[in-house]
Amino acid sequence: MAANPTPSAQHSTLKVGEVAPAGKLYTMDKKDCCRQFGDRVEFITIYIREAHPTDGWKIPSMNEDVGICFKQPKTLQDRFKVAASFIDHFSFHNLILVDEIDDTTSSLYDALPERLYVISDDLRILYKGGKGPHHYSIDDLTQFLNKLLA
Repeated sequence: MAANPTPSAQHSTLKVGEVAPAGKLYTMDKKDCCRQFGDRVEFITIYIREAHPTDGWKIPSMNEDVGICFKQPKTLQDRFKVAASFIDHFSFHNLILVDEIDDTTSSLYDALPERLYVISDDLRILYKGGKGPHHYSIDDLTQFLNKLLA
């Protein structure tokens, strides 16, 4: 019997139309209200590894200018604290899920530093956006959703 590939080996094979893989995610607060696009799309943010931590690849002009400087979380609880700080700092109202500290979901979705996906109710990947920051496009996502919901 062949061993299952590791999450980092799986991420490069995700394709539109495939079943979205399950990652290990944790909810911050079950009372969070999700913003809806019409009444058919639920927006969810998944907090993954810090792209520019103060103890890693720090970019002062990005983080310090908006007052969000954090060390790379070492525990799941640390990751929850950073996500909670983001929610408070930006008055964020969408549902935020937190990736496992081993970055399971980030690896499965090749999401670092950021990426947009649309996943159907039957867990099919309908849209896979470009990898951020250079190929991350809210405009492309909006066009896709407009066509999907037309």
